[in-house]
Amino acid sequence: MKLRTVICDSGEDEIVISCKERNENVIFIEDLIKNAIGHNDSLLLSSGNVQYFIPIKEIIFCESYDGHSVCHTKDKVLNSPYKLFELEKILSPVFCRASKSTLVNCREVYSVRKNLAGPSEISFRSTPKKAFLSRSYYKMFMERMNETRL
Repeated sequence: MKLRTVICDSGEDEIVISCKERNENVIFIEDLIKNAIGHNDSLLLSSGNVQYFIPIKEIIFCESYDGHSVCHTKDKVLNSPYKLFELEKILSPVFCRASKSTLVNCREVYSVRKNLAGPSEISFRSTPKKAFLSRSYYKMFMERMNETRL
């Protein structure tokens, strides 16, 4: 894959992707670009045969297990076509790793119950759902929480 930038004096800025086929790598790059320029305010998620365009701000956390990723809203659990590391790149900077298998929307966190013997428990606003914060990610997570809260 080649990458090149051409500077033009006229017209509007334009990003063009030339490819043989529109495969999942190309779609992933498109999503990254859309997110970077602010056009990607929703994520395509699915449940069964139904696809949903869920606003990113409604996602409270994402987790992976058994080789696939799911995203949680306050009342739904939806399948994601992306792996967790891809979601980490796509989602806005307010999402932070809470464990090897969990990404959390820092703006939706209501409380963090620290547990010295194991993972801490994260509670969210307006929902009984919980996520776990591993000890190895605790310091980084709390620093990101303080950054996003300011």
